[in-house]
Amino acid sequence: MVNEFLTNSFKYAFEGINNPIIDIHLKKMEDNLELSMKDNGIGFNKNEIASSSYGTRIMELLAKKLKASYSLSGIDGTILNLQLRLNQ
Repeated sequence: MVNEFLTNSFKYAFEGINNPIIDIHLKKMEDNLELSMKDNGIGFNKNEIASSSYGTRIMELLAKKLKASYSLSGIDGTILNLQLRLNQ
């Protein structure tokens, strides 16, 4: 998941961005792990990318396999949040 996010950020997000930033956070909260990743890139239109992006599909399938909740936003850069329940 992290690899796919980083690859997509470096490949697509930073055209015309002078100070590229990627934040990655992993927190344990009681019985959950929360992974959040954000870049300050150009973002994306979810309707355009959702149906055509192989990388997005990989991340969705991995989240489903892990039985994790998953959200992806392309407004103000790209933001991915994943919550994984421990002890399933």
